[in-house]
Amino acid sequence: MVQNISSVKILHLSASRFRGAGIATVNLCKYLEQAGFESFLYVPESQVKGLLGEKMAQMRKRLIPDKTWSKIKKLVGKDKKEDAAYNMHSLGDTLLNTNIENILNKVPFVPNIIVLHWVGGFLNAEKIQQLSVLTKAKIYWLMLDDAPITGGCHFPWDCLGYTAQCGSCPGIYSNDRYDITYKQLQQKKELFEKIDISAIATSEGDYLRAKSSSLFKEKSVFKMLLPVDSNRFVPNGNNQQLRKQLGIPMNKKVVLFGASNIQDKRKGGALFLRAWELLSKENVCLLLVGKVDKEYLNQFSGEVIYLGTVDEKKLIQCYQCSDFFVCPTVEDSGPYMINQSLMCGTPVVSFNVGGSIDLVVTGQTGYNCGIPSVESLLKGMKYIVGLNDSENFMLRRTCRKFALEKLSVERFVDKFNHIIS
Repeated sequence: MVQNISSVKILHLSASRFRGAGIATVNLCKYLEQAGFESFLYVPESQVKGLLGEKMAQMRKRLIPDKTWSKIKKLVGKDKKEDAAYNMHSLGDTLLNTNIENILNKVPFVPNIIVLHWVGGFLNAEKIQQLSVLTKAKIYWLMLDDAPITGGCHFPWDCLGYTAQCGSCPGIYSNDRYDITYKQLQQKKELFEKIDISAIATSEGDYLRAKSSSLFKEKSVFKMLLPVDSNRFVPNGNNQQLRKQLGIPMNKKVVLFGASNIQDKRKGGALFLRAWELLSKENVCLLLVGKVDKEYLNQFSGEVIYLGTVDEKKLIQCYQCSDFFVCPTVEDSGPYMINQSLMCGTPVVSFNVGGSIDLVVTGQTGYNCGIPSVESLLKGMKYIVGLNDSENFMLRRTCRKFALEKLSVERFVDKFNHIIS
């Protein structure tokens, strides 16, 4: 353990403080500050500018539909040929001109620890090396996805290019062995050999990928699950009152399904739709949250309650009044909704992907469906739907107990302390 926490000065670097990864970063920094660490978060835009950017994006969507905007981008030549499933957000990061000295001048101390969060479009390998040279700090790259270990994609799927040298990238439909992903991974390798940098995976799936990656196989790789505030994400004993408040049936099993974008291929929406159609609807209701278009929504039979995009308070209520959260994700580092659901005492049905490997245990925290398929997902849903009230009550208790043991803020702080010591 670190002998004197107050002597540890941590600089956190993130491309944003908004949306999923940005919000997670802000929370992690807050938890470390509350534990006594001197911790400073730097993002490449002020909070006002960031909020303005969000408002401008929302305004554009009101004025110009997404499909029209996509056509406009193609016409002006800004739309690259990419497979969206790979999330190729970090292509071209080698060209970034972020001024590291300017950043460090805004930090109120000289850090001895630097934590990189989601830094796509903000920092590249050259800038990370400069951070190391100028501060002499130990650097940890927190894997909120797989961008730290690849040449450009954030989710590699079945591609194993990151274990060797990338190139011939399926994410950009490339047959060139020496394409931009090869060049970017090579730059990372050459520069990271010279600095003290480690990876911190947030799930077993990413831990195994990092250990086998050409970038980190000779360096230290750690695993640290993302925590959940156990004072905000709590079970609710008055389930019936909450259901009445949200307009949810009192006498039915409620299945929660949600994501920031439900139709993202990684989230397994197509598999879930097929499994749902095979599930008996006699005593079951579907609760949907997140972004989805009407065409997809109208394909669901049975009783469906769609709440759209919800804030944290309402999301917690959705967990609390649901019998289980179904997570058909087929490629992910999380999702973090699994962590949140369990902390609320709500069982999870999921495939053995990402965070599910660590957190979803059949009979203890829900049902782990193993390899993604319609049949296995249907079997998992039937398992939870078939539980009687007593069995459901006990399962919810074990979910909460499991989450408190694995996902509490205190557990996170202890684990982080152990990693950096």
